[in-house]
Amino acid sequence: EVAGVLRDRIQEQGGTWDTLVLCDHGSPNQRVTAVREAVAAQLRPLVAPPVNTCCMERREGPGYDFNGPLLETLLPDQPPNAR
Repeated sequence: EVAGVLRDRIQEQGGTWDTLVLCDHGSPNQRVTAVREAVAAQLRPLVAPPVNTCCMERREGPGYDFNGPLLETLLPDQPPNAR
């Protein structure tokens, strides 16, 4: 289970964070985003901080809004201690 591996890696870091950001590369395929969102949904009950999702890049236009926010636009709105 990917969410379990992520939880283990987060715990190994030993820090405390205000929020976590799960980011993928971005894709024109909605199934890629669906996997990212499914992993985030599985991870949320396993970790204490909130988990937000985003992508590193995406195609322009409303047809690709399913990718969610870009990392560069999401990060400025995150607490200083986000990971």
